[in-house]
Amino acid sequence: MKDILNEIIAHKRNEIAAQKNSIPYSLLERELADCHLPVYSLKDALLQSSTGIIA
Repeated sequence: MKDILNEIIAHKRNEIAAQKNSIPYSLLERELADCHLPVYSLKDALLQSSTGIIA
């Protein structure tokens, strides 16, 4: 089982490295600077919820 997991991890690391090399960091920063997504608080959502969390 560990061999399969190690293969998956190695493959995923290679995928991540390829993605990191596919776009310059400065371009990524510029594109994300224009992205204005709302930030939600999990704590606030739980405090406002009538159900809450069991575990």
